[in-house]
Amino acid sequence: HKRYTTSNLFQKVDWKKDVNNELKQWIYDRFHHFVSIFEWNQEQLIHIVPQVHGTGYSTAVKICSTGFSALSLLDAGWYGQGIYFSSSAKYITPYLTDKKNPAIII
Repeated sequence: HKRYTTSNLFQKVDWKKDVNNELKQWIYDRFHHFVSIFEWNQEQLIHIVPQVHGTGYSTAVKICSTGFSALSLLDAGWYGQGIYFSSSAKYITPYLTDKKNPAIII
């Protein structure tokens, strides 16, 4: 089991070869910017950056009760299979428009 830190998390360089690699580099740089904002990250091996995830209310309750599941296997996603988060609640708002009872997990 490999232990990731912010220094080796992005060592896989395949993400740089794909289309929109300038955008992906910007996101990578932005992550490091957010890491530097939070004082608690200064001496930590694993950096913590608060993020939000938008979903429906009933799904949010399940996630809070049992954690995220393997639903990420259903969607290839922008960076590959996964469950996505954002540092901006404004950014995830469009993803909530089709939800009957939208919810944001922080």
